[in-house]
Amino acid sequence: MKLLRKRNITLYFIIGALLISLGSVGFSSWILSIEQKDVNFSANINISDAWNATAMLNVSSTTTSISSNGNNDTVSEEDLNIPLTGTITVSNDISNMDNFNESTIDISVNALSDLSNPEEKDKNKIKITSETTETTDLFNRIVNETYTYFDVSVSEISVSNSNSITTDSSFNLDGYSRFNLSLEGFSLKYGSYFNNKNPEVFYQEKINEAKETYLTNKDDEDALNTYLTLVNTAKTELKKFNNALNNQTLNIMVSLVLPINTTN
Repeated sequence: MKLLRKRNITLYFIIGALLISLGSVGFSSWILSIEQKDVNFSANINISDAWNATAMLNVSSTTTSISSNGNNDTVSEEDLNIPLTGTITVSNDISNMDNFNESTIDISVNALSDLSNPEEKDKNKIKITSETTETTDLFNRIVNETYTYFDVSVSEISVSNSNSITTDSSFNLDGYSRFNLSLEGFSLKYGSYFNNKNPEVFYQEKINEAKETYLTNKDDEDALNTYLTLVNTAKTELKKFNNALNNQTLNIMVSLVLPINTTN
């Protein structure tokens, strides 16, 4: 009988240890789940040129798509490089104006399927909403403000920037001048929705903070709820990000913006 009692005690100990291990794995899996491969994305790249009768842009890139596996542990733009090269042709009555050097090349990104329809919803933009009276969401984004999944690394360049825009001396069409545009270092970057950080870094920072709060206050049910809610929210947001942009086309919009009084 004593031997049987000892076996029972040993068995209970093993079962108890197993439950503790499963509990630990459970918590870890919540965290790991936000890094699953279903949040990977791949997007096509389209370069759109804005032009009019006095300025014609012909900009392109050798990069046709971008992708990310979301597994970088540092903020990185390695897979988001989209070098831009091309020409800007303008009439001499514009390029010879005294303040032409105040003109800029403006660059932006959107995810519109129909570029001719400005009313179409831009899938690259997300408006923060809330069902409560809180002014910020769980990740400190402002309610009713609009954020972006991606931004551009360079949004504006002065035509007087000789490093990126140079005069094409070989162009000799009477009445026009041509400039060469070369932005080898141009890239997309993660947008304001992720605080311009790699999504994994952005979410892990907040989740780890909540996790540490819970671990030091294990009897605080609110701390546990906050921790698990953040994990669930991160999973949901990453899936929405993936569903919105995966296999979509991102449009890099390039346009020449003239000083107001050059068109008078």
